[in-house]
Amino acid sequence: ARRGSRLGAAAGDMHVLARLVLGLLVLGGSACVFAPDLGDGALHCAPDGSCPLGLVCGTEGRCSRAQGIQSAGDLAISCVPLSCADEGKDCGALEDGCGGVLDCGSCAGTARCGESGIANVCGCIARSCAQLGKNCGAVEDGCGATVSCGTCASPNQCGAGGPASVCGCTPTSCALSGKNCGTLPDGCGGVLSCSGTCQANESCGGGGVMNVCGVGPCTKTSCAAEGASCGSVSDGCGSTLDCGACPAPAQCGGGGVANTCGCTPTTCAARGVACGALSDGCGRTIDCGSCASPSSCGGGALPGRCGCTPARCGAGKDCGRLPDGCGGVVSCGGACEGNKTCGAGGANVCGKGSCTPTSCALAGKGCGLISDGCSQTLSCGSCPTGTTCGALLPNVCS
Repeated sequence: ARRGSRLGAAAGDMHVLARLVLGLLVLGGSACVFAPDLGDGALHCAPDGSCPLGLVCGTEGRCSRAQGIQSAGDLAISCVPLSCADEGKDCGALEDGCGGVLDCGSCAGTARCGESGIANVCGCIARSCAQLGKNCGAVEDGCGATVSCGTCASPNQCGAGGPASVCGCTPTSCALSGKNCGTLPDGCGGVLSCSGTCQANESCGGGGVMNVCGVGPCTKTSCAAEGASCGSVSDGCGSTLDCGACPAPAQCGGGGVANTCGCTPTTCAARGVACGALSDGCGRTIDCGSCASPSSCGGGALPGRCGCTPARCGAGKDCGRLPDGCGGVVSCGGACEGNKTCGAGGANVCGKGSCTPTSCALAGKGCGLISDGCSQTLSCGSCPTGTTCGALLPNVCS
């Protein structure tokens, strides 16, 4: 009886196929497209459980229409395009996951696309003093804020060499200084030679005025008397004194006082650093702050800047959507073919069978986006005030 049933089923399938072939022969010379409606249950499933495109294998072992397919024109694999909001983007152009291109707009004000440290997300990277070519005074950082670029080491002064907010120095001259003999510092680290010759009864500095011819002898000064601990000063009698050098990291005049050793520390803003640790140039380390999840310090490929590099679908992922690790979503492909289900072959992998999605609670996650283990993403919410998402464990507030 069983053999007879199988033979009868096979004969029924053969009868259906014969009708199809006959239809093809009749229509072969016409311009019509042959797209027969076989109906549910008209064909048995193949031994491996597969069916023609658009049909799925039912519990009775017969092929029937996949859900949502009404005719032969609906047999294309569906693909739901992502939106800019889905991908967490707000500027520039990017793929929608279905072969199209999205226009996510432009940035307002001083913001520029991608300068947040995340591609296609508006932000603004503040320019450091070095990037702006400045090393003193207050300057605009290019993002609407003012940054201090520090002070100048003596004898330099801010803007004294010409360009604004750049340390410089304009040397004096013998005439401007009112000197007519001997040598003296030019005020910019050099030495002036005021080569005038004093009269027979005069000496350089003899009248009590440095580097000026006067009657009487000249008494030389000293570095200590002049309060100088480094660099060169006039001895008051036509020569210069060498008052020594400074131990690193101090510089002569580095604290803003001429001929005195000192060091002016830099700042995070002056160096254009927004996170992590930084040497202040004076032997100490300063903390430039941390980044809010999902960004990390240097994560967007810019050292000292908060950023995040979005992940791509891994090898073998061919359906559904995944979190990109930066607050957005990445598409791994459209729906699965035939009787395959997204996630049945592993997360975001087409396979035979079914897939049971997880939940935030089951996964032990309390914030951010996670994969449901099948084909979609889950939003697990945000963290309470005072806690951070992912600080210790991914998608966990702490």
